[in-house]
Formats: sequence, structure tokens, C-alpha cells
Amino acid sequence: MSYFRKYTSTKCEKINIWSAFKPLYFVLTLFGLLPYSIKFPNGSGGAIIIHKSIYLNSLCSVSMILILYSFFVLHTQQLFASTESNTMTEVLTTKFNYMLEMLTFLLFATISYFCAYKNRFNYVKILNTIVSSSNKFVDHKVIRRLQVQVKIVILCLCLLLLIQITINFTRLDTVRKMMLVTSSFILPQMIQFTVISFYYVLVLMVVGVLKNINEQMKSLCNYSRINAEFIKVEKRITLNQIEVVYVNMLETKREINRAFQASILATAVQCFHAIVSESHILYHGLVVEQTSTLTTHDVCNCSIWIVYQLIKVYTISRIGSMLKEQAAIIGRSLHNILPGKDDARLYLEVQHFSSMILYQNAEMTVYDFFPLDSTFTFNVSCRYDIGGKRAEELSDGKQLPSLMGTCSRCCKCIVVSAAVMYIVMLVQFDTNKKS
Repeated sequence: MSYFRKYTSTKCEKINIWSAFKPLYFVLTLFGLLPYSIKFPNGSGGAIIIHKSIYLNSLCSVSMILILYSFFVLHTQQLFASTESNTMTEVLTTKFNYMLEMLTFLLFATISYFCAYKNRFNYVKILNTIVSSSNKFVDHKVIRRLQVQVKIVILCLCLLLLIQITINFTRLDTVRKMMLVTSSFILPQMIQFTVISFYYVLVLMVVGVLKNINEQMKSLCNYSRINAEFIKVEKRITLNQIEVVYVNMLETKREINRAFQASILATAVQCFHAIVSESHILYHGLVVEQTSTLTTHDVCNCSIWIVYQLIKVYTISRIGSMLKEQAAIIGRSLHNILPGKDDARLYLEVQHFSSMILYQNAEMTVYDFFPLDSTFTFNVSCRYDIGGKRAEELSDGKQLPSLMGTCSRCCKCIVVSAAVMYIVMLVQFDTNKKS
């Protein structure tokens, strides 16, 4: 009981970034996605890498990879043995889609573990940078909100695992097939959800620091208005110090982007194939075939499997949108600062900060091919970079013609719209074949 109270205490000394990150840290260590264990500081200092921990963590990572590849081989053997009674065409189609989906999960897992070891020092560097930046503008409300959000993420991971296991072990099939599905599909998908959660929480921390920056901007804005009336007040922090923290957060954003873009690209490929494959199975089983071979359990399983993919794509898209939105809010707060007539230094700092925001891109991308943001429309004037030109979307819903096609560049639109296009093509193919 005392151990539980120790780690659930809400005292001010426990309200920090490290206490918020700890629940996810344990999950990442369980899956072997953190090559090094971390010694968390008692205060607000930086974390220390435990170098000897790489041996045990590597054993966990290698075990996960061996489990995935071993059960892929066993599942493939079972797949060839169980479809001999079907027609040749149906056998080839089923085998190909089934094996391709397992291969996309293997591809993701291999890339993710490789990136984890490649960026093993960068993870700690990113966390220490975020912590050191947040300590300059301590806001316990933001950190408490982050703690709640991380706990919600862990709760969602547990619920997703429970739902997948429940659906899998309620099917009318052998125990061997259920275990194969668990190891070939549920386990890699939980690894995938964990990697996405790690990416989500890191960007969420950056967004939290940016929110603190925005609060400091508001205080500077109030100071500038008071100073304009020739009332002297003491400034606690300068605009130059805020700019330094903002630049550090943008650099941290780029580090996060480089560490996760390969895994996100593999996730997009896997989600695209799963949406197309499962949707076509539902259409073919419920519409094309006169005597449907799909049971109610199969329909629910395919439908929920599609929902899993949409959750992944939406999470990746939404967090990129939050980052861009917070950067835009900082820009608006900056332009609300009104330097006094005799305050030339503050005026120059505002101009420099404004130019830096204009040329420093705050969006997440996948190898600069497409940005990771959502298609939600902001309620305020937003600017997008299209082909090297600036275009503007107005708050009243009007938009410039050059904005047409912007949505097709985001992750959610690329995956979902491409999947819908291929589903339509497959439906037309089935219709022509039937006629």
C-alpha cells in the first residue's frame, strides 16, 4: 500500500515530466522498445542512462523478434494446410492477403526495433531536452494534464489488448489457431500501438512546453501594454529567453520526426493494406456471394480490425495537427506584444522571433513526402506552404483556389482516400466479374 501511495502521490515535488512519463516507460521496457534503462532523477535534473541494462533489454527485443518470425513460419504452414479444400483461385487470394498482412506487421516490427536501437541515445536526449525546457517555465497545470493524458494512453492500450484477446478467443476455431493469431497479429499490433503511443506522448510533451511558452507570451503582452502607459514593472523573463526555448523545441520536434518517420511509414503501409483487405472481405462475403460464408463473429472481427487501423491513422494525424496549431497560437501571441515607443530592443526581438517562426517549419513529415497532420479546419486564419508559395485559409470558411488539394497531402487523407479508391476498384472488378 505504501509503494502504491509513493508513485501516486500528487505533491508538488512529484509533479514533473518524469512522473508523467514513467507509466509509458514501463510499457516500452516490457516490449523491449527502449534499449537502455533510465535512472530517473529525484529532482528536475536529467535522466541517466544505465549502460549495463542494454544486455537485458536486448534480450527482450530479440525475444520479441524471434517470437514474431517463428509464429509467422508456423502460421504460414497452418495456412497452407487448412485451405486445401477450397478452389485454387480462392486459395491463392486468401493466402496472398493473409500472408501479406503478416508480412506488413513483420516489416513494421523489424523497422521499429532497428530504429529503437539506432536512436537509443536520442530518446534520452529528447526527454532531457524537454525536461530542461519545461523547468524554465514551470506550469504544474500543464504537467498534471500531461500525467492524466499519459494514464489515458496506458488505459487505452490495456483496453485495446483486452478487446483483441476477447474477440480472438471467442471465435469458433482451434486453440492452436487462436494462439497463432495472437502471436502473428495481436502481439505485433500491440507493439505498433505502443510505438505510436510513444510518438504521441513525446510530441504531447513538446506541445505542453509550447503551451507554457504561450503563457509567457501572454504575460509579456500584458507587460508591454502596461509599459506603454509608462508604468514600470519587473519582467521575469525576456522574449529572447522564450525564443531560445522555442528553437530547442523545434529541434526536438525534428529529432522526434527523424526517430519515428520510418515506423510511421511502415504503419501507413500496413493500415492501407488492412483497410483494403478487410473491407473487400466484408463486401465479398456479404454482397457478392449469394450464400454468405461470413459469420456474425467474422463481420464484427473485420469491422473492428478496420477501426483499429483508423485509430492509428487518426492518432498520428491528430498529434501533428496539435503541434502546428500550438505553433500558430504562439505566433499570434507574439504579434499581440506591443513594444513601447522607446523600447527598440523589444521591437527587434519581436521581429526576429516572427521571422524565425515564419521560416522554421513546425509540421511533422515522413521523409518530406507528406506532412503528418489532420484535415480539421482551424477557426482562425491559417497559412499553408504549397509548392513553395504561401496560401491563406480564412476564418469564415473561404479559401484560396491554391488550397485545393492540400488535404490530399496529409497522412490521414493519403491512407484513407487511397484505400477507398482501391476498394472501389475491387468492387468494380467483382461487379464486372459477376455480370
